Amino acid sequence: MKCKWIIITGLDGSGKTTLQDDLINYLKKQNKTVKRYHSPYDDYLKSLLDLSGNGLPLKDSYTDFLIFALDHRLQNYRIKEAKEQYDYIISQRGPVDSFVHASVWGFSYEETYSILRMNELETCEILIHLNANPEIAYERIKNDKNADKYEYLEYIVEQSKETKKVFLEIQKENKYLAQYSKSINIYI
Repeated sequence: MKCKWIIITGLDGSGKTTLQDDLINYLKKQNKTVKRYHSPYDDYLKSLLDLSGNGLPLKDSYTDFLIFALDHRLQNYRIKEAKEQYDYIISQRGPVDSFVHASVWGFSYEETYSILRMNELETCEILIHLNANPEIAYERIKNDKNADKYEYLEYIVEQSKETKKVFLEIQKENKYLAQYSKSINIYI
């Protein structure tokens, strides 16, 4: 069986971790080998996100964007390796999330595509877009000690809008999201 890469995307607090855990447990019960990923993947790059813009959201979105783009490139090498060793790769977040966040930060899809150099990145077989009522999602995460600088209500409201928009743009075969139109897309 060829390895299947599943990316779970969506706004903070929508249930990505819960779904990832459930999928991994289900697949392991089916005697499948599974690799778990989470973006940002690289711990050093995660620490840089706390430094950019003095740790404040939208104070240096360009640097944050470049950090995420680098993280996707590094993870891409790991995805290629894992595809040879596992039946499934389950990622919480992936390059598609950069289209969501970059839109919130004011970047166009064309700019996002260009910075990510999407044509050089692996494509997932299945893409699950999770969305939720932003207020409910925020309630789920507002007391998280490990929350990142983008986990505040106003941001999550915009993230929710862009999550749906990216899904719809994939359905319309937006040329900057063309790689994902070949994937099975599920919107929940």
